[in-house]
Amino acid sequence: MILCLTTPAPDLEVSATFLSRLGFEPVSPKSNLMTDGAAVVDVDTSPRARAGVRLWRGALGREADAILERHGAVAFEGGQLMAAPSGVPVWVMDGPGPELELGRIGALLGTFAGISMETPSLSRSAAFWSGLLDARVAAGGADQGWLTLRRDGMEDLSIMGPLACPHSFANPSLTYFNGERNTDVIRAVRALGIPVFEEVGGTESTPAENVILREPGGLGFFVFND
Repeated sequence: MILCLTTPAPDLEVSATFLSRLGFEPVSPKSNLMTDGAAVVDVDTSPRARAGVRLWRGALGREADAILERHGAVAFEGGQLMAAPSGVPVWVMDGPGPELELGRIGALLGTFAGISMETPSLSRSAAFWSGLLDARVAAGGADQGWLTLRRDGMEDLSIMGPLACPHSFANPSLTYFNGERNTDVIRAVRALGIPVFEEVGGTESTPAENVILREPGGLGFFVFND
């Protein structure tokens, strides 16, 4: 099951060039879906594009129809659109979705840990996503202020409570965790001239231990050691 993040791209070349420098490539010659072998991003050139989550109807859970109705999904050409409790747009596309063999290691950014979101209500978000995707709580819980939802063959979806993250947060974002190797990943990012949106950790004499990147359409990348 693929959870794909969408990014609005008024200029396809600008967004595609940024992602390609991070090791993302089109999944096919005529596709705006791009992957680094671990995460998938839809570079949406539509004037009505919005940052959000794109998924496909054929892979949804048993409660999907009820959730679509409960959250006021509206039809558009090719699928339906609704908002998650966090406010993040959710694009539910018709059909089974792309068949891609994805691993955990991205081309440049390292070990992909999944998608991260903030939400005003963890309990409502957990019910929404677990029902929509047939996913289970694999770590954390609403009482802890964060949780991770998991389903076999699906990217992890980590959800935090309101203002839980003490750093710049694009909602939603892609997260990569690399342990001690993260400094090497950050060094490689800088060597390619990719701008760093926010540095986390480090001092005047030592390099940042973690960085946040921001794609031109606003999509965030957490590149952290853990």
